[in-house]
Amino acid sequence: MLQKSRRLTRRTFPNDHREGFVVHSTHISLRITPKKAEKARFSAVISKKVASGSPERHTWKRRIYEIVAIFDKKTPLPPASYVFFAKKGSTKLSYKDLTLESEELIHQGLRK
Repeated sequence: MLQKSRRLTRRTFPNDHREGFVVHSTHISLRITPKKAEKARFSAVISKKVASGSPERHTWKRRIYEIVAIFDKKTPLPPASYVFFAKKGSTKLSYKDLTLESEELIHQGLRK
């Protein structure tokens, strides 16, 4: 699981959508907002349209945080805010497919 110190808080959540850039896939979008900080911070947004129940939304957040934690240990990411947005239909993905899609988004974002 991703350390709490590596997660974005409400105060540090990037509200200015003009900053940074977004990369898209079929089931997930990733907004990367470069900033001057000592480490990368992450967040996952799963709306009620994607998963209606709170337990299901939190399950998907934990899965994304776990994927990011494992990826960040293998390849440390540059300091920025990384916000994952789930799209409709993403809750039907298996853990393996979610991992592949999330890692591909991170790679696309690092190339920009």
